[in-house]
Amino acid sequence: MRSLVGVDLQAPYHEWVVERAIPLVQLIGGHVDIGFVGPEEEESRRRLETIMALVPEHQRGEVRLESGGASQKLVEWSDDYDLLVLGPREPSAIQRVLRGAVVQRVLKVARCAVIIPRQVEHLRGRWKCLVGVDIHGKYCQDVVAMAAGWAQTF
Repeated sequence: MRSLVGVDLQAPYHEWVVERAIPLVQLIGGHVDIGFVGPEEEESRRRLETIMALVPEHQRGEVRLESGGASQKLVEWSDDYDLLVLGPREPSAIQRVLRGAVVQRVLKVARCAVIIPRQVEHLRGRWKCLVGVDIHGKYCQDVVAMAAGWAQTF
């Protein structure tokens, strides 16, 4: 399986997101790519490679760096992955009004599973998964079946 951890180099917690993604990728197998949407500068690439060093060598994938709109680029990248792991960063109120929240936009239209870790460690001993389902929706059974598959994996 292919997984991408989307990091925001302007946020102070990008290492935290990568550290949360590592055990998830160990469970599902495969490699971790690290991606950032922003200026395609050498400094950004160097920082991404430093973040990649947090990933165990046998799980390391590639570094992706492209300019453009963050949510649009992450959705485009979702075609290439089985899982996106994104940080829970919320923009300020004015940024939400002007641009909206990247994570919310990606969740709406990503073409692969998206996980947003919320706490430093799982405190209750075992993982729980909450799935919102429209019981009258056309794909209700498919959503439940997909969620069951992910629950078995974790």
